[in-house]
Amino acid sequence: MGDQAQACLALSVVYRRGFYPAASLSLVDVYVGEKWHSWSDVTPTDDFLCATLTLYWITQSITSSMRDYWDNRWHPLDPTYVSTPTAFGVFAHQTVPEGELPRSYLERLYNIQRWTVFPRGGHFAPAEEPAAVAGDLTAFFRGLS
Repeated sequence: MGDQAQACLALSVVYRRGFYPAASLSLVDVYVGEKWHSWSDVTPTDDFLCATLTLYWITQSITSSMRDYWDNRWHPLDPTYVSTPTAFGVFAHQTVPEGELPRSYLERLYNIQRWTVFPRGGHFAPAEEPAAVAGDLTAFFRGLS
């Protein structure tokens, strides 16, 4: 699904909740399940998906978790240089319809101190490859000392 469709569909699903609260959980279930299927390297267990959906439901945070897609599409910010030391992880299954931005471009916007290409993982990389992500973050922060 392209970025434009993602920007609109995500909020359509969650805003519908206000009109049809009984049906909203099943719509969100289908939406989140489809994203895990298409954006991930792994198939999550039913327990994991149920726990994730329950967390969204109890905290009422599904809308805010998806709002960024809409904001980025319709209200882009002018890029400014970020001087804070930054680490980037590039994951094998993280697909972007527009294509990945080259490292050389990102280095003009961020103070990149670590760049890691992971052989596995997708959009939900910390849940898909937790040990690899944790190890990389640990190495990054140790390198700042």
